[in-house]
Amino acid sequence: MNLIYSLLLAAVLTSWQSALAVPKSESAEDTVNNLHSELLLAMQLPEETSVAERIATLKPVIEASFDFPTIARIILGDLWATLSNEQRTVFQDTLQRLSVATYAGHFSKFSGEKFLVTKVKDKKKSTVVDTRLIPLNGSVDDQSISMRYLLIRKDDRWRIINVIAQGVSDLALKQAEYAYVIKKDGFNSLVSQLNDKIADLQ
Repeated sequence: MNLIYSLLLAAVLTSWQSALAVPKSESAEDTVNNLHSELLLAMQLPEETSVAERIATLKPVIEASFDFPTIARIILGDLWATLSNEQRTVFQDTLQRLSVATYAGHFSKFSGEKFLVTKVKDKKKSTVVDTRLIPLNGSVDDQSISMRYLLIRKDDRWRIINVIAQGVSDLALKQAEYAYVIKKDGFNSLVSQLNDKIADLQ
């Protein structure tokens, strides 16, 4: 009996360890919920927390949640094909640092807010996740902020490529703004201006 019990126990443990070794499938909604969880944690950091510390806190989840190579390519449109690999890397890195600094600045205070996923819609090559940022004692329709996420699956993970807050597309805003700067002053000037924005946020 002891031998049989030992063999059964070993089989169960092996099966359990194998299950743990296989990562769980992460859905588009999981990606958004994970981002929201980290944002709420950042909002609840002590008031004396420095901007640099907030940036360090949010940097990993922002980089893991967003597909910055795709975002950078969409924003620059036809210009992307004319850039060198070095220029593409510089722009992508600058865009990434700006996004982290912006989130760290916007989500720095907590007053009992919560995030709520209201709808998930799967499309052919993407998924849309509708959410609301709801204030304390508020409701979905009462003073809440709508945030719609567009995600694509890349490298077996769902990543965000656009955020539409209160009906305003972040991608569309950046496309218009950056195209104007490039046309007027050139690519290097755009990167310089974005770095100035990052410095102002820090």
